[in-house]
Amino acid sequence: SNSVDNSTDVITLTHRMGSNLTTETKLTYNGQGTDLITGLSSGQVVYMRRIGPNKITLHTSQAGARDNNSRVNLTSTSLSDAKRFCFFKSW
Repeated sequence: SNSVDNSTDVITLTHRMGSNLTTETKLTYNGQGTDLITGLSSGQVVYMRRIGPNKITLHTSQAGARDNNSRVNLTSTSLSDAKRFCFFKSW
């Protein structure tokens, strides 16, 4: 299942992401589902750093995602509700 490693803030997905979701992609968290991802607020804009075909970290700035700093501190461990892990790519 989807998960968050609290020590590294790495999010692991059960599926591979499309190639268009790359480091520095701007995302908006929708905050839906039965449980929210602790550390994020509904409507919060973050930038992802892709560290594998199904692993990402979230950052507060585009430069942070590129340079691997300004990481968002996530404290959820189980992401069993797929809805709570919906992010929207900003075009």
